[in-house]
Order: sequence, then C-alpha cells, then structure tokens
Amino acid sequence: MKASAKGFRSLKLNRKFTLLVFTLAFIPFALLAVVLFINMQNEVVGDRLGDTQRELVQIQTRAERTAELCSMTAQFFLSSPKMHDFLLRASEDEEFRSEELIAFYQEDVVGQFEKMVNANPYLYQVRVFFANTGVPEFYPILYHSSRMARLSWASNGWTSGTWQYDYTDTLFPGEVMYPADHIMSLVTEITDYRSARIGVMEVAVRMNEMFPGIFTDRGSSLHGFVTWPERFVQPGRESFWNAYGAEIDSAIQEQAPDGGASIEVSIGGRAAFVSSVPIKPFGGQYIIVQFRDEITAGLSARRNLFAVAAALSLLLLAFIVNLLVKTMLRRFYKVIEAIHAVRGGTLSAEVPYVGDDEIGLLGEQLNQMLDRIRILMDANVRALHSQINAHFIYNVLETIKMMAEVDEYYAVSDAITSLGKLLRYSMRWTSDNVSLEEELEHLENYVRLLNLRYDYHIRLEKDVSLSLYRQKIPKLTLQPIVENAVIHGLEEIAEDATIHLDASEYGGYFTVKITDKGKGMTESALARIQMQLTGEVKEESDAGIGLKNVHDRIVMAFGEEYGIRIDSKEDWYTSVTIRLPYTQEF
Repeated sequence: MKASAKGFRSLKLNRKFTLLVFTLAFIPFALLAVVLFINMQNEVVGDRLGDTQRELVQIQTRAERTAELCSMTAQFFLSSPKMHDFLLRASEDEEFRSEELIAFYQEDVVGQFEKMVNANPYLYQVRVFFANTGVPEFYPILYHSSRMARLSWASNGWTSGTWQYDYTDTLFPGEVMYPADHIMSLVTEITDYRSARIGVMEVAVRMNEMFPGIFTDRGSSLHGFVTWPERFVQPGRESFWNAYGAEIDSAIQEQAPDGGASIEVSIGGRAAFVSSVPIKPFGGQYIIVQFRDEITAGLSARRNLFAVAAALSLLLLAFIVNLLVKTMLRRFYKVIEAIHAVRGGTLSAEVPYVGDDEIGLLGEQLNQMLDRIRILMDANVRALHSQINAHFIYNVLETIKMMAEVDEYYAVSDAITSLGKLLRYSMRWTSDNVSLEEELEHLENYVRLLNLRYDYHIRLEKDVSLSLYRQKIPKLTLQPIVENAVIHGLEEIAEDATIHLDASEYGGYFTVKITDKGKGMTESALARIQMQLTGEVKEESDAGIGLKNVHDRIVMAFGEEYGIRIDSKEDWYTSVTIRLPYTQEF
C-alpha cells in the first residue's frame, strides 16, 4: 500500500490529473450503467410477463367458453325427445317408414341440428353414433357405430362426459374426405330409461383453434397444455418437454398449483419463467415457458456495445487530458475551483473568464455543460412525472378493457388494446432507431384506431420481405406518412380505401414505399413539397412539415444518401418512398 502511494506521488502532475479524471469518470459511470441496465432488464421482463399473463387470460377465456359451448350443445341434443325416440327405436331394431325418415331428416330433428352446427363457427362437428345398421345414416349428424370405431379415442377406454384430445378425424377413408388433424371432442354416452346405451355423441372442435400457440412457432416461448398425465406441446419441442416437463410440473404444483401466476425457476441451469393458467373444464393447465436470457437478449447486445463504446471514450478522454493539462495548469485551477463547487452541490456555479485559448474554451464548455445538466435535471423530473402518468393511463386502460370484456364489448376491448399498445410504443424509452417489425406493429394499431374515427374503412395492405423485419428505422417514421395519406389524400374522398406498403431490398439499401389512391397532387404542389424537403423553401403546408421532419431524422441518422422521395399524380395517387441502409449483421 505504501509503495503504491509512493508511486502515485512520484507521477508527474499531468499524469496524476489524468488518472484522477479517468477514475472519477469511470466509477460513477460504471455504477450508473449497471443500475440503468438492471432496471431496463427488469422492465423488459416485467412487460413480457405482463403480456404473457394477458395472453393466458385470453387462452383461458377462449377455452372455457368453447367447453361451455360444447357442453350446452350436448345438452341440447340430449334433451331432444325426437332424437331420443329415434335412437331408442333404432336400438330395439324397430322398422321405420320412409315418410318417418324423410320427416325426421328434413323437418323434425336432423335438419334443425345441422343448421345449428353450421351456424356456429367454433364447432367442428357434432355426431351421434347408433348401432342399428338397418337404419340409414343421416350425414352429417347420425352415423353407424362402425364408423366410430375408426376414431382413435373409441378404442382407448373412454368414459362418458370426458374430453378426448388431439386425434385425427378418420371417420371417412382418405380418398373420400381429407382427414382433419388436431381434433378434440366431448364424448357423451346416450342411454335409455334402463341406463342402457342407445348411442354415443361426439361434440368436436379444432384443437389448433382453441390452443393456437401450441401449433405455431412462437420463437423463444414454449407452449404446452397439460392434463396430467397427458401433455400436448409444440411440434419440434418434444425433446425439451420430455427432459424438463416433470421438473416444470413439480415447480407449478409447489408454487402455483391453481395457475394464474408466473414463477421463476432454473431449467437446465438457465433462469426461466413459467407462467400457467388453469383450464378447469379440461382438468389441466396451459403453460408458457420463457428463458430470461432470451427475453433480455436485445439488451445484452446493447449493453456490450455500450460498454465497448464507453471504454474507448474514457481512454480517448485520458489521452486528450494528458496532452492538454501541461499547458493548462497555471490557469486550470480556476476551472478546478468551479468543478469543486459543482461537486459540492452548487449547480449554479460558473467558470470565470480565463482567456480565449483552450482553457477559456474548456471553461466555456463547462459552463454549457452545467446549463445542460440543469436542463436535463428538469427534463428528468418532467420525464418521471410523465412516466408515472403513463403507468396510470395504462392501468386505467387495462381496467376499462377488462370491464368491456366482462360485458362482452369485444370491439371496445380490442380498440382499447390497440390504443394501449400505441401509447406504450410512443411513450416508452428506447433508442432513436427501432426495428421495421416494431414500426409496422405500431402502424397497424394506428390504422385500427383510425378506422374508429371514420364512417369508411381504411385497409393497410403490406408486402414486406421477411429479411427486412429486423432492419432499423427511425421511430415513428411510418405513422406520419400514413396520417398524411389519410388527411390529405383520402379524407375528402370519404370512401373505403387501401393504403399499400411495400418493402424491398436492393443490395446495400432497402426501401419502404407507401401508396394511396387518393386525390393526389398537382405538379406545382408536388414541386413545392419537394423543395421543402431539400430546404430550398420554408415549410408552408402541414403535410410538408411532417414529411420534412421524417426526412431530416433519416438524414441525421444514416446520411445524405437516404431519405424520402415523393411521387404523385392529381386525382390518381400519391406515393412516398423511404430509402434506408440495409444492415447484414445485428
């Protein structure tokens, strides 16, 4: 320790100053960066888990409603006296007259049941099986029991009133009807007054419509539905569930046996979140597994880039200070006195005039920095208030959304969901540039809300290559252009219209082209707006101001070779083309 202190004292003053500046800059900067990124990670994880819980509530609601629908349909069939009488007579091998069969099909029972099934889009099929082969089948409701034997659940020891999961509809041979996959059904035994079986009813729905997350690629999220001991998971993810399914089940039973919660567990040495919700009619739970490192992957890459940039900046600062301090020492102490005052908490302190050379410039820059700090502190306070207000707004919107869903005002609920996403995207902290996928999602929410305002419908038609979704674009670039298209191109027409959005790659760059078939512009109006974009004339129109703002932000972010080009023809169309750099790596 003494040797270290002696070595420090033996350094030249400029090197001491450089070392001190480097240390004083690095430590708080590093601590601030660590706290900042930890808070950002927690916020991202919290937002993701909140979205997951809302998704689970939607899955639970959809599943319980579908189960209730199937149960009510089964009860409706079972309560039909004519259906029961038909099955009873068929089971006793009674003969039917042709007139009775025709009336039974067209007027009494089968025709009515068929209409009811066809009118309900959530039902796949409702079928009743009976044993008398001497009585004809009535497609698509009544079938001989021999056809039931073709279904896999019929030979699995089924019990009346239970659900049969994930089987293929092989009621007819493949050359007659293409077999539908992923069917689940409520199977009920129909009995007579002696409790003898006179038929079997199958009320079927499509499992991939009830649980779409299991049958689609959801990226890093792993979806599964467990009824214990059965488990249904995403195709291609079976190895994960085989390896860790029992571990996940045990964690749920210990920490969230009733579902409806997100718990943090370790899976294969990785921190993960297991979110679940009970599906009571099926006696199971729907589970979503997400790994923490995949949720925060984007932040980790940004953190590493930030650390490298910060280290290089600090090294550059040390080098510059070491060169300049030698010529600054005599008048530099005046600047040091002002710095000490600031460190003591006196933000109103100012560096006195010390000349017009580099020291004077440093004093002037320090004064500007102090002014900026004061401005930023005020801005941070206002930002904190805005953040609190934003969270209050989100909570209120979520409450209103749940009230609308309870009262089955689903259109209102969807509108509130779109508004909440639009506000979150507009108000949340982020870097200047976002992915094209995020910008398109925000644009879709904006168009949905826009359609609530007008009597006519505006349709957003997109043609975007998958390779472009991760490309960077300044935040809130597309919305002002679409807003201009509606206000200045479509609003006066006041009829249903389509806005086309095309994104294409051209080697080192890509373009996003937005076209409306509105009233267009005259050649003189188009020339005036083009001059506004290039700065040849000052802003004159609202449309020109918005487009120039977008153009300037693109030029500032990527350079002069990028920006906006406008094409238009009066009473025909207006097209805005955005040119942006294409990045190969992320």
